Formats: sequence, C-alpha cells, structure tokens
Amino acid sequence: MRQYTKNWMMAFTISMLVCISFILAFMLYFNLNSAQDQQSAPSEQEPDESKNEQQEFTDIDDNVGAVSFTEDQITELARNIFSLDGFLNNVSVELLAEDDIKVEAKIKDKEALLEHYPELEKYSILLSAVENRNIEVTGGLEDNDGLATFKIDTVKVSGMTIDKSIISPFFEQDDFSKLFNVDYDSVEIDDGMLVFKSGVPDILQY
Repeated sequence: MRQYTKNWMMAFTISMLVCISFILAFMLYFNLNSAQDQQSAPSEQEPDESKNEQQEFTDIDDNVGAVSFTEDQITELARNIFSLDGFLNNVSVELLAEDDIKVEAKIKDKEALLEHYPELEKYSILLSAVENRNIEVTGGLEDNDGLATFKIDTVKVSGMTIDKSIISPFFEQDDFSKLFNVDYDSVEIDDGMLVFKSGVPDILQY
C-alpha cells in the first residue's frame, strides 16, 4: 500500500511539473510574440511617414530660383541710374505693400533735366520753383502688354500735389522703369523686398 501511495505521489508530482512546464512555455511564447508585434508596429508606419514627408516637400511652392532685392539695394541702383544723368540727387526708394513704390529725390540741375528731356520745356517755370526741393513720387507696378512697368500715381513737392507729367518721363520711360522690366506675373513686392521669381531685368545683369 505504501509503495502504491509512493508511486501515485511521484506520478502526480511529475504530471504537475509537466503541466507547469507547458504553462510556462506557453507564457514565454506569448510574451515573445507580443514583443515582436510591438517592434514591428513602428516599422509598418515608417513608410507612411516617409511618404508624408516626400509629399510635403513636393507640394511646397518655395520660390526656388527667385532673386530678391532689399530697399537699400534698389535705392543704390536708382542712385546710380540718376547720378549718370546728373539732374537728380538725394534719391531713396521705399517698397510698400501691394506692389506700391515710393521714391523721394531732389531736382539737382534743372538745365541738365531740360537738356535731356526737351519736352519738359513747357514746365520750365515750375521746374525752377521745385529745383532743390524734395519731390515725393508714389506709384506701382502695372501690366503693360504682359510686362511689368512702373506707373506714377501722385507727385508731391513739400506736400503739395503737382502734375505728374513733369516727372513721368524719367521715372516711367527710362532706366528707372527698366528695373522692373520682366513678365508682370514674375515680379512682386513681398515684405519690403522686390522679388523676381524667374529671371531679373537686363539692367540688373551687369
């Protein structure tokens, strides 16, 4: 009887050990699978993230190739242009919102101006009155047969509005206007800078 009991207890113990071993093996297998699933989850998302990054860069319109000029640079260019003619000085350019431009200058030499633009002879008396006085010209970029051109809106001398025809020849027709001589849709004023989106005017290439 004792031998039977002893054999039964041994068999029961072995059975329990086998059962516990199966349970531990199952739990270990389950934990390994869970860990693998957690590691594989980020890798499945990585292609989507890289896809989103690629699409983001593709869709951004970042004006690659655009060339920008500051107010100071445009002012320096305008001073060089008018200094060659010799009839304007104290030139400054301000780039305003909505493609508006303000230019301030003084007529340095009325006779030199009339020699260069004889059509202004009819304004000789008025030019004498405004010589060496501050002139404020405001205007903007307009579409002229697909090209950008500078058009004057108002001209003031010491706060008084005068006929813009007196100033228009050397602002709208000559080298100053050539500073903007590109396709109208390819130039804009943005945050105080003159931006050329695809190429610059010939006068700026030298």
